[in-house]
Amino acid sequence: YSVRFVWSSQVLKIGYTFFRKGFGKLERLTQLDLVIVDRRMVVSGDINGFMAALQARAERANAIKKGQRLKFIFLVTNEEQLRPREYESHDIVGLFALPLEQRHISSVAAVALDVVFSVYTFENWGWASTLLNVHVAKPIELESLSEFGAELRHSRPIAPGTVLFLRGGLFENAPNQCLAARFYHCAEHPEHKGEYKCSTIYFGINDAFMKYARRWFRETYAQSKQSDNN
Repeated sequence: YSVRFVWSSQVLKIGYTFFRKGFGKLERLTQLDLVIVDRRMVVSGDINGFMAALQARAERANAIKKGQRLKFIFLVTNEEQLRPREYESHDIVGLFALPLEQRHISSVAAVALDVVFSVYTFENWGWASTLLNVHVAKPIELESLSEFGAELRHSRPIAPGTVLFLRGGLFENAPNQCLAARFYHCAEHPEHKGEYKCSTIYFGINDAFMKYARRWFRETYAQSKQSDNN
């Protein structure tokens, strides 16, 4: 199996033909599977537009099969470029901060392309036992809040029955500084196109946090009424 993924800085687009620079000569690329992009090359800042343009050019150049979607890996050089919500696309299979570990990016590329004959396949990855429980966090809009649950707005649907942990604000005072919430309903948002309204109930809430939440609601309500009067 031949893997065809190239660094975008090494690719030249001449008309609708793709070439790769290497060893002082140009080598014509007949097919693309995955492109690795330095975020600094997206001058406009429009990542989706950049990918769509490259996808269209690859189709016109017959560099991808009909109906095939190009896969992308993006490289960032600073925290300003590292905004996870900008990279929420099924076509993006990896996001790395420079400098990077060559074996790591090779492994992600091999898995994304379903490469079989490679030392970087999933089966060859080494694993270590974890010593700490780790939560991977993602920003989400909190639309309404009560003593027993909350309504959230998110860019993707969250399946009913899912249990996630809420952090920040009021929830910092819950045990372990987070509160488990079970999702029981999710539907397209009536006011925000392309986003979803998700309803949750708290799971495993204790009396101490319940008392704190009730006091917090009273104080917050009083402050909002005072602000309205002023």
